[in-house]
Amino acid sequence: MTLSEILAQWIDEARRMDRGEARAVVVTPELLAALSAEERTDSPVVAGVPVRPAATEVPATGVRPSLEEMVEIAGPDRVSIYVGTGPDESDFPAGHDPSMPVFFVPVPPRTLAEPSALEMYNRLRWYGLGPDEALAGSGG
Repeated sequence: MTLSEILAQWIDEARRMDRGEARAVVVTPELLAALSAEERTDSPVVAGVPVRPAATEVPATGVRPSLEEMVEIAGPDRVSIYVGTGPDESDFPAGHDPSMPVFFVPVPPRTLAEPSALEMYNRLRWYGLGPDEALAGSGG
């Protein structure tokens, strides 16, 4: 599966879970660079949904925690899908809105061949395994 195919699968899953239209996909700089190279454009679109970079620096304020405190599971494989609202409409920095679904994808250039392996990778990441361990555990 290509990175575009993996993201399209997660967009469909987010639509199904949240019963709304996906408005944006927010990815880490590593994933955005890989996706831009794969699609040969600086402004990738997956399944009709624009892809944007996640905020990489968020200073703590009296109201909001720091970026490190906001991210439950850190890593270069983190993907947020904005359903029903866009990143510009959120009170949180792009990619860090806790009300939006978060998925994980194998860090390029590693890919998985089957959607079931992708599901297992995502589940293993949620259980606390790192990207390399989750990839090995999912058969990738």
